[in-house]
Amino acid sequence: NGIVQAGGLAGMNFCCRRSDLSKADPGQLASEFWERSALPALSADGRSLCMDKGAMVGHAKTFPLSLFLHQRYHYSRAYAGSQLTTLRRIVHPILAPLLVPLLIVRHGRAALASRRVLGQWLATLPLQVLFFTAWAWGEAVGAALGPGDALGRIE
Repeated sequence: NGIVQAGGLAGMNFCCRRSDLSKADPGQLASEFWERSALPALSADGRSLCMDKGAMVGHAKTFPLSLFLHQRYHYSRAYAGSQLTTLRRIVHPILAPLLVPLLIVRHGRAALASRRVLGQWLATLPLQVLFFTAWAWGEAVGAALGPGDALGRIE
């Protein structure tokens, strides 16, 4: 448990009272990522947002692999296309492929530290490579060409 700034929370993994969410602009909520719209609105009146590692968020929808990879691509394209400065738009498409080994190493270190999940991590490594490749490709395209209609394609 700990207090974190609004920018440090993952947008898709938070919960709040509906009355608190009404403080955010509905148009902005529909056209932007939660990290840029809802979370700042919730903390604007001086309240702190906190992260509780004990709270678990489940997701019960089943995705075929192709849909899952398309969703990751669209999310990454929309995010990179709307977040990056002009300079980063030039550099990011070149560096985006480095996300794949970087994230594999980062997750691998966490799996090694845990030891409990190392076997599962190794078993899922081919899927992780696919996932991170779709992610990197989405970021590269988003940085180079902008978000396009990717935000509207996220389910």
